[in-house]
Amino acid sequence: MHVVHKTRGFLSSWEKSGEAEWYVISSSLSSLSNTPFFLSRKYLTQLHSTPTDSNAADALVTTYHTLLSATLSLWPSEHPLSPPAFTAFVKSMLLSLPSSSQVASSPAATAFGELLIDTMWSIDSQLDDVIADSKATITTQSEKEKENEQANGQSEESGVPLSREAAMKDKGTLLELVKHLLVR
Repeated sequence: MHVVHKTRGFLSSWEKSGEAEWYVISSSLSSLSNTPFFLSRKYLTQLHSTPTDSNAADALVTTYHTLLSATLSLWPSEHPLSPPAFTAFVKSMLLSLPSSSQVASSPAATAFGELLIDTMWSIDSQLDDVIADSKATITTQSEKEKENEQANGQSEESGVPLSREAAMKDKGTLLELVKHLLVR
């Protein structure tokens, strides 16, 4: 989970230098070491250049999941990231990847695309689960209200859970992110 802490540290310094430099300095990231850890675009580019390494793939998925989650309202981040900033960062990372001289995209770029698709699909599925759960809750509440109304002759007010509204909004944000990422 140290990758999540590193990424959140990156988000905290986004406005100052985080986006441009991506430097996270923290001695609390590892229980084995008290030395600061520096995470940079260079580090991410190295991870991208070894997409078959399972540790690198896990670190990349976690990093992009954390960044993408910071653009959404359902899971509030201490340091939110705007969707345009996320898109710009992803595009700049794509441009910094090693390229091949072939007409087709490089293996690193292809793996990066697959990673982003998987990450977005995962978050979209989580949002669908929240929406489905809230619908079930609303149905259950409605049935209980009808029973109470019949028994007491009065109805109780209950609103749509805020999580459902946030999830619906976030699905729209996710759709906009996809659209912006598809534009070259």
